[in-house]
Amino acid sequence: MYDWNKKHNPDVVEPLTISEVRKLKRRQKLEAIYNKYGKFRCFMIVYCFLATVLILMVAAANWSHRRVDFMGNRLRLVSIQQTRVREDNQAVSVTILQMAGPNRNRLIMRAQSGEFKINYMDINFSYNLPSSNHDMPRFTFSDGTTFYPHRHQARGSSPLFAEVDTSVLSASQLAEWNLMYELRGFLYDHTSRLVFIGLALLVLLFLSLGLVSLVYPHELWYFSHRFDMVGGEPTDYAIGKIIFGGMLNLGIACVIAIATLASYM
Repeated sequence: MYDWNKKHNPDVVEPLTISEVRKLKRRQKLEAIYNKYGKFRCFMIVYCFLATVLILMVAAANWSHRRVDFMGNRLRLVSIQQTRVREDNQAVSVTILQMAGPNRNRLIMRAQSGEFKINYMDINFSYNLPSSNHDMPRFTFSDGTTFYPHRHQARGSSPLFAEVDTSVLSASQLAEWNLMYELRGFLYDHTSRLVFIGLALLVLLFLSLGLVSLVYPHELWYFSHRFDMVGGEPTDYAIGKIIFGGMLNLGIACVIAIATLASYM
């Protein structure tokens, strides 16, 4: 039978469901924390913690991207500069890469017209790309040994070294070969420090939007409707949309930081 009093009598209180009771308890716990420490202080603590963790992840990716190991030493990328010099009355483009090692030792890589020369302390080795299809690429190690990779394996920039059989090389020669591969990757990979700064700012943007939506959903709703209404209250659906958007923004910030770290580790 239809209960008219239960539907229209304001004095009749319906029992809460299990989900509503859990939601009410979570809200009461959150309000107790806000009353004890302050809502803005809680917001800043959580924001600073998450921002520090995510920015450190992006910074770790930047740190890993700009460093290589050679001869037991960790080398750090300092600069990549392009300049033009005159040779035989012609302007030639030259790219100079510098890396800093321990004890202020500098590694310098000079790339010019398909020739790559590396100098580190008393070690010098070079790699020459073929100037025509009839020539062979040539790698000259620091011990004077010359290595000729197979021509069709050595064409192209990305898989240049990965497809070559290096089983005939000694340990020191293999180290020089791998170093040349990594440094040439720096020359062709245009990911710079500005890219990581942009990623860090993007992480902070999504993190800020997400936390503001989660901590201040009512204030955000009032702010977004300040010009198109007088009085009124937001519905649970409207607040739920704001909270869902905040969770989505937080997820995007975490995905950007994790993907950046995973790509360059």
